Amino acid sequence: MGIKKETGVNSPSFEGRGPPEVMMKLKAFGLKHTLKNRREGFYLSRMTCLVLVLMLFPGFSAWAKSPVPDYNSGLKHYTAGEYEQALPFFREAAELELKEAQYQLCIMYKRGQGMPRPNVETGYSWCKKAADQSHAGATYEVGASLAEGLGTEKDIAKAVTYYMKASKEGVPEAQYAVGRLYEFGEGGLTQNWYQARMLYMWSSGKGFAPATYRVGVMFEYGKGIRPSMAAARRWYTKAAAMGNEEAKEKLRSLDEVSVQPARSED
Repeated sequence: MGIKKETGVNSPSFEGRGPPEVMMKLKAFGLKHTLKNRREGFYLSRMTCLVLVLMLFPGFSAWAKSPVPDYNSGLKHYTAGEYEQALPFFREAAELELKEAQYQLCIMYKRGQGMPRPNVETGYSWCKKAADQSHAGATYEVGASLAEGLGTEKDIAKAVTYYMKASKEGVPEAQYAVGRLYEFGEGGLTQNWYQARMLYMWSSGKGFAPATYRVGVMFEYGKGIRPSMAAARRWYTKAAAMGNEEAKEKLRSLDEVSVQPARSED
């Protein structure tokens, strides 16, 4: 069995077979084509990978052919109050599993924005899809729907689970909801005024007025803390400035009591 000899312009046996300048041009020509073949092989391998992706994941092909939905355009229409124009953008993005768009549809269907009337069943369905993708706001909305039986069967135990999850994610409405459960010992939770006050204060810190009002109530009636009308009034004033009607009414009633003349002794 003979040994196969290397041939070509780059082979050792090719050395010294012509003038040096000719030999250098021939070697450069050979190197150029070697690099070209390597590049073509690299591009071919990339194309092979793409074909494999399309074959193994059929859904990828459909996604690649679909135009990218302009979710931001939907937000612009929604912010401008143009709900009917916003719906198609959100719906297209939601169908492609964009959780932010699913949440927007959840809110719009529950409120009846851009449609003749609310559709709480469809709203709950979109809420659940977004919550399943760990959207914090949607998680709270699912809990609220379960607690009230809106668009789904009422289930307090499940509602508490969703409230708890959303509360840990920092959703102020959820923190307030769990705070009330602790304050009144509802939903299977043991009454805990300290925990309730902490949750109210966290929610208040995010600008949620009802929670701010409840902190005032706890100070007024000494729930888990020494009673203090001065502290209660401060929290009521803060809640009223945030637009809470209960706090405004409370301040009016406190002011009326403070200006009543003292009764004279007979």
